[in-house]
Amino acid sequence: MEAHDCAKCGPNVKLNRSNAQRVLEHMGAHILHDATLNHSQEVCGLCLQPSPMCRLLVKKGRGALAGNRMDIDNSSCVNLIRFNYASAACSSESSPCSNVPIICPLCPPKSPGVWTYSLHAHFRDRHKLTTHTQFPMTVYLSQSEKDGMKRIWDARFNVPQPRNLKKKKVPALLLSEAPMSRSALQ
Repeated sequence: MEAHDCAKCGPNVKLNRSNAQRVLEHMGAHILHDATLNHSQEVCGLCLQPSPMCRLLVKKGRGALAGNRMDIDNSSCVNLIRFNYASAACSSESSPCSNVPIICPLCPPKSPGVWTYSLHAHFRDRHKLTTHTQFPMTVYLSQSEKDGMKRIWDARFNVPQPRNLKKKKVPALLLSEAPMSRSALQ
C-alpha cells in the first residue's frame, strides 16, 4: 500500500495512493468544506495547490462515443495519480465525489483542465466573470453528493478498520463444577 500524508491534515491522515478515488474524495472534501482554504481561488484536486502550480490535461478518448480522459503523460502535479476518469466523474452512494478536471469552454485549446469543484472560482478569477448567469456552464452537486462529501469530511481523521482480518475465536474458559461440589460436601 503506497500511502502518504495529506498535506493539509498532516500525519494523522494517510492517503492510499493505490486507491485514487479515495484520494480524490479526500481532496474534494477539502475543497468543499475546509475553512482554511481560499475558496475564491482555483486549486488542484490532487494536491490543493493553486492552479498554476499543477497542469492536468484532459483529452478526448478514442472513438466517436468516447468521453474525456486524463492525459497523464503530459500532466504534472506533485501528487499525480492515475484514475478512471469516467468512474471518478460520476457520483454514487459509495463514492460521492465527482471532482475531475474538465475542459473550460472559454480557455484556449490544450489548456489545463479545471477541477469541477473549482470551476466557479476559475470563471471568476481567470475569466473575470462576476455572476453565475455569465458562466458558460455550471456545476450542480446533488444533495446526496453534498451529504456524502460532508460525511467524508467529518470522518477524515477516523482510521478505517481493515476489512478482511478474520477475528480469532477464543475458546470459552470451561470450569468444572466437580471440585467445587466436593469441597462443599466435606
